Amino acid sequence: MLRVFMCLRGSDPAERAWLTVTDEAGATLFEGWLSIDDAVEVEVANPGAPTQARLVRLLLETERWHRQAHLTLSEDLTEHVFV
Repeated sequence: MLRVFMCLRGSDPAERAWLTVTDEAGATLFEGWLSIDDAVEVEVANPGAPTQARLVRLLLETERWHRQAHLTLSEDLTEHVFV
């Protein structure tokens, strides 16, 4: 499970942003809106061996901001906050 939060700061912080989650091969696992009030939870299955880590890329886009992160998912819950 991947949980993503947004807490962008500045003089005019974004109220919501478009979030895209992709796997290592570029396949889209999630696309949708992320707001400052709610988190997004994405179910991400690990098709490999239990000892093999799964990498994902997060892309957060607003009118002013473009942020990205590369994460290695844990076996249980992985959380990320865009600040």
